Amino acid sequence: MDEAQGSVSGRAKRQKSGKTASLLALEKLKQLKGSKHKYEIDELENVYEEVDEREYSKTVLERQNDDWIVDDGESGYIEDGREIFDDDLDEDSIQHAMKHGTSGPRKKKKNVTKNKKRIQDMIMQMPSNKKVPGTLEDDILGDLMDELKKEGTKVELHSKDSRTKFCKTYCINTTNNQSTVIKNQESAVNDDTRLSMDICNDDSDNDEPLFNVSNKGNSKKESAHVKALDDVACPQSTSQEITNDVSDISQPLTINKHSNTKEISNSQVIEDESMDISHYVGDLSEVDFGNSSLNEKESLPSISEPKNHTKIKSDTICKDSDILKEDSEIFDHIWDSEFGTQVKNIEISVENTDVSIPFIKNSSGEQIFRFYWWDAYEDYFRQPGIVYLFGKVYIPATETYYSCCLTVKNVPRRIYLLPREYIKGSTDSEPKLTTIDDVYKEFNEFANKAGIKEFKCSKVSKHYAFEQEDTPKFSDYLEVRYSANYPPMDSEYSGIAIDKVFGTTVRSLELLLIERNIKGPCWLDVKCTIPTGVQTSWCKMNVTCMKMENISVSSESQKLAIPPMVIATLNVRVSAHAKSQQNEVVMVGILFHHKYYIDKEQPKPPHVFDQSFCIVTKPRDIPWPRQAQGVLSKIKYTKVIKCESENNLLEELLKIIEKADPDLFVGYDCGFQFDVLLHRIFNLRISNWSRVGKLKRSVHPIIKGKINVGQAMAGRPICDIQISAKELNLKVRSYDLQSLCIAVLKHKENEYKELKPGECPLFYNTIEKMENLMKRTLMEASYILSITFELDVLPLALQITCIAGNILSRTLSAGRAERNEYLLLHAFHLKNYITPDKQQGKAKKDIDGNSRRKKAAYAGGLVLTAQKGFYDTLILLMDFNSLYPSIIQEYNLCFTTVPGAAYANYEDLEIPDSSLEPGIVPTEIRKLVESRVEIKKLMKTPNISPELKMQYNIRQMALKLTANSMYGCLGATHCRFYAKGLAALITSKGREILQDTKSMVEKLNYDVIYGDTDSIMIKTNILDYDEVFSIGRKIKQEVNKLYKKVELDIDGVFRYLLLLQKKKYAAVTMTKLPDGKIQLNQEHKGLDIVRRDWCQLASETGKKILDQLFSEQSGDTRVEEVFSILQNVSKSIRENQVSLSSLIITKQLSRNPNEYPDRKQAHVAIALRLNKEGGRMWKVGDTISYIICEDGTDKSATERAYHIDEFKKRDNLKVDINYYLMSQILPVVLRICEPIEGIDDVLLAKNLGLENVYKSRPIVNEQNDLNVPVVVNEDRFKYCFPLKFNCKNEKCQTEIILKDVTSLFPEGDRLSLSMCPNPECTMPPWRYVKAIQNELQLALRSLIDTYYDGWLECENPLCSHRTRKLPLCLNEKYPKCSKCADAFMYKVYSDMQLYNQICFYHHIFDINQSQYKSLLINCSREVISAYETLKETTEKFLKCNAYSVINLSTIFMCKRSKHSMQFSNVVENDASYEEMPNLENLNMDESDDDFIINLDDETPSVDADS
Repeated sequence: MDEAQGSVSGRAKRQKSGKTASLLALEKLKQLKGSKHKYEIDELENVYEEVDEREYSKTVLERQNDDWIVDDGESGYIEDGREIFDDDLDEDSIQHAMKHGTSGPRKKKKNVTKNKKRIQDMIMQMPSNKKVPGTLEDDILGDLMDELKKEGTKVELHSKDSRTKFCKTYCINTTNNQSTVIKNQESAVNDDTRLSMDICNDDSDNDEPLFNVSNKGNSKKESAHVKALDDVACPQSTSQEITNDVSDISQPLTINKHSNTKEISNSQVIEDESMDISHYVGDLSEVDFGNSSLNEKESLPSISEPKNHTKIKSDTICKDSDILKEDSEIFDHIWDSEFGTQVKNIEISVENTDVSIPFIKNSSGEQIFRFYWWDAYEDYFRQPGIVYLFGKVYIPATETYYSCCLTVKNVPRRIYLLPREYIKGSTDSEPKLTTIDDVYKEFNEFANKAGIKEFKCSKVSKHYAFEQEDTPKFSDYLEVRYSANYPPMDSEYSGIAIDKVFGTTVRSLELLLIERNIKGPCWLDVKCTIPTGVQTSWCKMNVTCMKMENISVSSESQKLAIPPMVIATLNVRVSAHAKSQQNEVVMVGILFHHKYYIDKEQPKPPHVFDQSFCIVTKPRDIPWPRQAQGVLSKIKYTKVIKCESENNLLEELLKIIEKADPDLFVGYDCGFQFDVLLHRIFNLRISNWSRVGKLKRSVHPIIKGKINVGQAMAGRPICDIQISAKELNLKVRSYDLQSLCIAVLKHKENEYKELKPGECPLFYNTIEKMENLMKRTLMEASYILSITFELDVLPLALQITCIAGNILSRTLSAGRAERNEYLLLHAFHLKNYITPDKQQGKAKKDIDGNSRRKKAAYAGGLVLTAQKGFYDTLILLMDFNSLYPSIIQEYNLCFTTVPGAAYANYEDLEIPDSSLEPGIVPTEIRKLVESRVEIKKLMKTPNISPELKMQYNIRQMALKLTANSMYGCLGATHCRFYAKGLAALITSKGREILQDTKSMVEKLNYDVIYGDTDSIMIKTNILDYDEVFSIGRKIKQEVNKLYKKVELDIDGVFRYLLLLQKKKYAAVTMTKLPDGKIQLNQEHKGLDIVRRDWCQLASETGKKILDQLFSEQSGDTRVEEVFSILQNVSKSIRENQVSLSSLIITKQLSRNPNEYPDRKQAHVAIALRLNKEGGRMWKVGDTISYIICEDGTDKSATERAYHIDEFKKRDNLKVDINYYLMSQILPVVLRICEPIEGIDDVLLAKNLGLENVYKSRPIVNEQNDLNVPVVVNEDRFKYCFPLKFNCKNEKCQTEIILKDVTSLFPEGDRLSLSMCPNPECTMPPWRYVKAIQNELQLALRSLIDTYYDGWLECENPLCSHRTRKLPLCLNEKYPKCSKCADAFMYKVYSDMQLYNQICFYHHIFDINQSQYKSLLINCSREVISAYETLKETTEKFLKCNAYSVINLSTIFMCKRSKHSMQFSNVVENDASYEEMPNLENLNMDESDDDFIINLDDETPSVDADS
């Protein structure tokens, strides 16, 4: 082998010097040893030349470009010129160095000596003695050769880079024989044969070439105009390694005998016109194309200019063939009309070195750096004491805002040390008082042991009012501050002089915001700022502040305008790879709004965004569709970037993000989309991954195998419209994008359909389908952004953040308790209070030892008994304005006014004296309420601008949300201000107020038919609207006299009300318009038609029935219309005239699928099944959509549930029609029509065509036991079993059925036992009375056995679940069904039924009743004696039955004893039932008022008698 080829890689071996030279060198050393040869060292000056940063960068760049390494063995040693300490701080120098190829002859020679390791080279070096046949025996090589392009076709070389992964296209001139490798290649290729190879299975015979390249020996060099994001040429790295990547195994190569080598990036922008790229190539005479370190010259792709965007219209549910059908005209029309033309060029890039810190002088004449901060981030564990603030800075020179990162360093740890009263260990006879000096000495010793080398301390006086019971309310503390680089002090530390330690868990960001009183995004004035030496972020400007004391809120913050934001909307299109079972990113739609003013009116079409991109690649193992290049090049409605692999796509995405530098991301289902995006970026090892956020980092933010998306995108808050819609309590069945578009953007039902990852590969069959997918991706992004603007999500989040004083990114992630926590932290800090520490690592314990993670076991709001029925007279609805915040103000309830509020039980707390000054919590609520009142007054100012009115409205909404959620902060177990006793005290006062209001209304002779927590419904029995309002004003006046802050108000008037049970009703509200007309609207609460676990068809049917019930027509007409609706629904579903989307059932995962104990639930089983198949991983919070099908098995309905995607793929699945009629439509309709006269379950089933399927059961409801008289009732024996026995005449044996005292015979009415019903029989039944007595006893014993079997049956006639298990804990009077989880369980044979049955037998043998005296005249003494015998038998059983016996003294004695034991210190009212976790309280009579009782922490005992 040639010596030149002997070195596989690296530098050549050093040549060994001769032996003689070594001996001469050794001899010279010996001569110098011991001699007087000395070296005199003079002082040197200016060893280092001092240069500025720009000159240093220039020197580094020159060094990188120059071949300055000498004596490198002529092997082409490459050095990029960086110092060791330059690795992380001079990114620009690195990038600039990567733009240039290696220089010097030795480096070029290195390329020649590289060995070939690629499959292309193996094929090229094969001997060509024989002519290659048409079909090769080698299958693999044959497959490769079958895909060769025809003669004359230009071929592309797709090379891969380990970092940027750019693919290149080459045309190689094989006539240049200056390279050894090229000579070898010529020997392997016939002169008249062109060898082309394309390993990626892409049939590109008909594809248009990327460029028109002439095959001349010398082609003219022309400069290629390459457009970057801002249309400025930006060449990329050329020092790249081309490697095979798992995401794209194809590397097509073409060797064209008569052509020059030319290259472009395969992640390219499609252009129509031809382009000469020889400018990027240069001299190829010494280039080794087999070298894996081939240096290439790249540039950002040029992007076709956009014109218009539009919407996609698609069916909600359809088969695969239907998914791909779209109307492009609709897309173009809507895109043009709603979004218009984009801005062509937007200047968004600026070099960091060109911008200096813009110092200004404040009102005091001090030089400051003014900075508007949007968001903050801290890495408490890796970088303690450092906080990053991200925002904007105004540059006067350019009159623009630049992104800026302010690094706040040296944020200390701050702790408070509470001295003991006496020194621990001192004798009782002579106790020694503890001084602050003793505390200092003890901490000094601790610091020495802990390695804390320096700290500052001072004596301070602080208040305390939280969970530490034995902590004084006011005391002296030793405040200690030391560097966060030192370890924190243990929060449980206690010593001889130190009693307790506070503030050990306070983090740097919290300390900065609280101590500097920074409440939300605002302008900050920063003193003594310096440029950041190490570029810590991707912002245009990086500034450092060494002390947090130098930061303050600008005094002119309210006057200065809020800078515009750059908003980026990302829609990540994910494709499921079938073989690897992994998701891969195949397309990203990006919309930019570069000047979004958050405090102004929200943008409307066509100004929703001003620039858009669509980065597209193909799924792995799927070729590009034919004519892809030509069609994509003609797209004008967006900028298209075509990438050859997922690596290229992700690299391009990060480039665009880096250039645009958005301040905020908007997306949908970011927990899935952004998680997949980051996983792919990390798995494919994309360089500089942190560009997705603003902070430069190299360590992936992975915790316990999960990516923390918020940390990865630090500095760019994420607005997920799914989370925002849930927090705003948007009334939708599901929070998927389709439902949000219908609810917010008022789209039609089937106008848009969300695609699943498994459907994406279907769109790469043809170029038309692929373009359709691009349009869908862009339209989804536009919908997401439009929903964000329509809901005012960002302005509302900003206002809430400024009120609470937390950070914007946390507000957008829906942390309500944290917001209120920060609001109270600010308030208590200003009042000189030590705030409670946050518990970390372990759950906080309550005083009774229970884990704090459990729910609070205290009574909630009062729920009055619902008087079920249909009301057609006017109902007055009244409620208390913000009841719980009002109670806090009314009774001055706070940590500072109620001793033990944070640790004592509710029974031990007392209402504070009215003479106390207002506490901190009531004061903060009062500020919020008063601010809202003032703002609402400003909204009524005449001639106010719409923009200002919008700002006022958002502000008042934020104030309302914050004030109303303050109580929730006290009851949230994970909040540091958690106070179980205080929260229970508030709710008890709420129950007391509601009960008193009910009593007052009843004294005014009005009926209260229902009440819930803070509202009551009053039956007026009148039809005049104005008269009802006058009644409401009268009640309001009487109630409000009793309180100062609590206020009752009129909430509305109901024209019709269908009250089913508590928290479930439907009503027609009446609203009087300014012109005097009455407007009617329906309101539904708690009904099945608003729940998501019922299909849309059932909900629509229920709504249609409500429309008929609430119409002005007679009762009979209403019933007929209801039956007509059911008949039409049954007909349509049986004839397949119902859309599939209306049959979808949705249910949300409340936990991860594998965490469910019962995995047989339909949505859980489906999620587990889909997760095994790969693709999207379903997790907690996701909504599962499924259909109940007939799959040929006899499994239960839940086991025959299939996801909509599974249904479309499997042809053997059919919709289970009977299930939807029986278990979806019938239950919904049955519950709605239950109070309506003339409608029962049998009639409803009959009109649905279920008369042969439905099994009727008498539905036992709660009122049966209450409203049915026991003694006097015509129908009390309606459902009793008759007594049956056979005639004892051997010739007769007729079955005799006794249903009453008398029976109808041919002779007329006679006593039942006087003769046999068989006319031919001559033996009367009274003759064998002993046999009848035995039959009677057997029947009674059988019924008693049935009663004691204790079977429970579900109330729902469609469920038919039976059990004998009775739960120990009952939250209602009756247990809930464990199968359907919707209805209650009732006894199959109740004690009342047994009692009535015995009474029935007694009744049929009691002939002494007055109506039967006329029949006794002709009866013999034997007949009367027989009846008396049977009557006595039944009386014996009645005496054993205690159902009819009521001992009033025992009942009231028990009641009195329980009250005396448990409620001796409580005011006597209905609210006193609180905290009674036993069955007697739960099983109280329905006439009493129910309470919402949480028994999570207490398990009641079960009395056998109960």
